[in-house]
Amino acid sequence: MNLKWVCGQIVFAVILGMIVLLASVHAQTSNGTIVGSVTDPAGAAVLGATVTVTNTDLGAFKRTTKTDSAGSYRIDGLLPGNYSVSIQASGMQEFVEVGVAVKASLASTVNASLIIGSLNQSVSVEASTGAELQTQSGELSSNLGQTELKNLPILGSIRSNSHLPWPVSRSKPTATT
Repeated sequence: MNLKWVCGQIVFAVILGMIVLLASVHAQTSNGTIVGSVTDPAGAAVLGATVTVTNTDLGAFKRTTKTDSAGSYRIDGLLPGNYSVSIQASGMQEFVEVGVAVKASLASTVNASLIIGSLNQSVSVEASTGAELQTQSGELSSNLGQTELKNLPILGSIRSNSHLPWPVSRSKPTATT
């Protein structure tokens, strides 16, 4: 075998392994995302609106971005918690939504239709704490709190066999002669 060929194969295998590892690490993130679109009263996209998200649990954590030509925005890498979203554009009233729940590995959507007016006016929307509709992907997931984790059944701690799909006898086998 040619030594150059063997080295090339090893380098290829290492690079391929790193790509697979990076893809799996990216898919399992503990951070969340806030996405959305901003429109004017006519439904046209608002380009360059300033979107600021603030973690209301921590207070000091803020992230800011601008909307693109389609009026869309995306802020990744947010710690799970409650956020407020503020959207400002020139000649429009400020839009504020509080109580936006960000969960690990999920995208929360906040769309805004800005109203024509001055910047010193604002429209405030308070999010409900009900179930969220995930429209960014088809994956299903849920966050469990400490109480739910404690209440999960553990197979080794269950004293009856009623949970098994087949009958189990508790009597000791007897020898037949």
